[in-house]
Amino acid sequence: AAALAAAALAVAAALGAPVVSTTAGLTSALANTAVGRIVLDPGTYLLTAQLSITRSVILEAAVAGSVVLNAGYVSGRRVLSINPGSLGAVQLIGLNITRGYDQGGGVHAGSGTVAISSCNIYGNQVLLRLGREVVSTSLLPRSR
Repeated sequence: AAALAAAALAVAAALGAPVVSTTAGLTSALANTAVGRIVLDPGTYLLTAQLSITRSVILEAAVAGSVVLNAGYVSGRRVLSINPGSLGAVQLIGLNITRGYDQGGGVHAGSGTVAISSCNIYGNQVLLRLGREVVSTSLLPRSR
């Protein structure tokens, strides 16, 4: 697994993608509009606030399944809020997304196109369904 992680990190470096290993580094990379791809080192990222994605970006684990985004199951805190605009696109690759507790649960996609691949989304709680949210591994339709 260590060799696989090293190879993935080398590819990320060759692509010019920042490799982050802390929650603060992840938040900073998401805020940097010059960054189009973010690679996460293996580990658990304990969130003190939801991660907001407001632009097109790829968020990828260096090794699929080795990254946990954990919102701590705190009321009012989902894991990811995704709103890149109607023409924006976000890709989530190889992440574990857990312990969100809010409107939207684990992932709330408010606009744009969101592609989720090789991700595990589990242990999240939704208080109110808003439309396009992922609580576990299923998309929930908007209630009318």
